[in-house]
Amino acid sequence: MEVAKAGRWLSFFVIALIVITLIVGGCDKASPPAEEEEEEEEEEVAPPVTIAIKSFAFNPRSITVKKGTTIRWSQQDSVTHTVTSTSSPPGVEFDSGNLRQGETFDYTFTVAGTYEYRCQIHTPPVTGKIIVSE
Repeated sequence: MEVAKAGRWLSFFVIALIVITLIVGGCDKASPPAEEEEEEEEEEVAPPVTIAIKSFAFNPRSITVKKGTTIRWSQQDSVTHTVTSTSSPPGVEFDSGNLRQGETFDYTFTVAGTYEYRCQIHTPPVTGKIIVSE
């Protein structure tokens, strides 16, 4: 009788081990890796176009970009400057406030048109122009 009980326990143990192996092994294959789950295309964002503020000038002084472009002004002068719109499409204005050396100001142009800007601190004015195309 003892041999029969031992045989039953051994059979139960083997079956339980197979079931657990199938469950644990099946979990691995049922869920794809996280990388595969996110198959959505990520929209590529272009890096900002940089305009340097240096030697009392915007460089480049005039630039043409596509709608959706971000411009980054990089203030490299030892004196404070601003980047302030003076002429732009209706309802669109920007102003960096005071920028000290080493600071930057980013603005994304979402409306096509011609944008003129200047430093409000200095006379004669430090000026620039951005043309935004469709």
